[in-house]
Amino acid sequence: MSETTVTTAVELLPLPESWTVPEGWKRHVLPVDPDNVDSPLSRRGYEASAHYTLDVERRQVSVHLVTDEARHRNVELGESIAPFTLFRSSVVPSRLDLGALTLRYHLEMATAETINSLLAETEPLVRELLDHLVPVPGTGAKDWTPRAFDAARRLRHLIDRRPYRGTEYDFPHAQGSYVVAAGDFFQVFPSLVQHEWAEATGEALERAIEGVHQAALRITAVEHLERLIPVTLTGKKLPDGQYGPVTSVIIVGTRAWLHTYRQQQAGDLTPMDTARWDGAPGHALHVQDDSSDADLQAVAERALRDAAGQGIKLLGVDSWAENLRAERRTAVRRQLEALGADIGEMEKSLKPMKQRRKVLVTRVLGWDEQDTDSSLGRLAGMSHTAVGDIREALAKDDTE
Repeated sequence: MSETTVTTAVELLPLPESWTVPEGWKRHVLPVDPDNVDSPLSRRGYEASAHYTLDVERRQVSVHLVTDEARHRNVELGESIAPFTLFRSSVVPSRLDLGALTLRYHLEMATAETINSLLAETEPLVRELLDHLVPVPGTGAKDWTPRAFDAARRLRHLIDRRPYRGTEYDFPHAQGSYVVAAGDFFQVFPSLVQHEWAEATGEALERAIEGVHQAALRITAVEHLERLIPVTLTGKKLPDGQYGPVTSVIIVGTRAWLHTYRQQQAGDLTPMDTARWDGAPGHALHVQDDSSDADLQAVAERALRDAAGQGIKLLGVDSWAENLRAERRTAVRRQLEALGADIGEMEKSLKPMKQRRKVLVTRVLGWDEQDTDSSLGRLAGMSHTAVGDIREALAKDDTE
């Protein structure tokens, strides 16, 4: 999938120059010598960190100072997900936690000047990230591209590693995986494209995303990597890592590619899940609990024709109709269950009255007059067989 680059400004929202460490922040000391906490070699700081948060739609980067205790319940920080998961399958969040400058061991970092200086350093990479996101057709979401992915990883490295700059721990950012756009991946391995994706609903496409990434995890053979490397982010073989040659592959932009593929296969029509189509409620009226499979097929065909007349290609119309029938049948079963429960409660309340009726019927039978089972049954509101059972029980008692 080609990337369209439209560079616009990024707004930085720095801390006020007058900012100072809040009085409530806890101090933290990591002693080099446990017997000498006051040693100048001890690492000192605050139990807090400066998080750099990106508002994707507003293109704003702000600083949020959060204590370690409050970090996990601060909703303003945005989403912070492990990169391997975030860039593979998640939509781009509206707020993204780019990284955190920890102040736990770095007292000297807790100044507005240092924090704002790092904020200014993020601007080029933030612009790179934002300018290389791509829309997901038919949705309001955005998806990742290799360049946006790389910018996000570099931002996290820039922010998280700031305290170690100029020290022996100042490690450069390293590529630990081959990163490839979904469109390029499928050009190299076209046999992996599933034609049913053209008819898939949005929910089915979401399930397909994970399948695509599972396929990427299996692209580790040398011959496969050699074919793929030219279309990856770097376009060349990566240097060996700590544990040997790099063989892992991360596909980005899968969601956008799948939605684009489905749109292309639809031609001039706009793909749409049947449940989202505004004409669906009208056709749903023709689906009843006793509708046959043939009835459902007829409803689906009419819906497809009507939607096509509006320039829409319905997706999942058969399963939509089947689910509607299932819902209606479930509703009938629930009605039956509720009615049964009501009758059960009524029968419980009638039990004393039925016992009293039996006593009265027994008394009448004991008179030994000319009452028949039918006449007495009509009088008592019960069947003649029930009266007969009482008569037999009474006669049995008399003979014993």
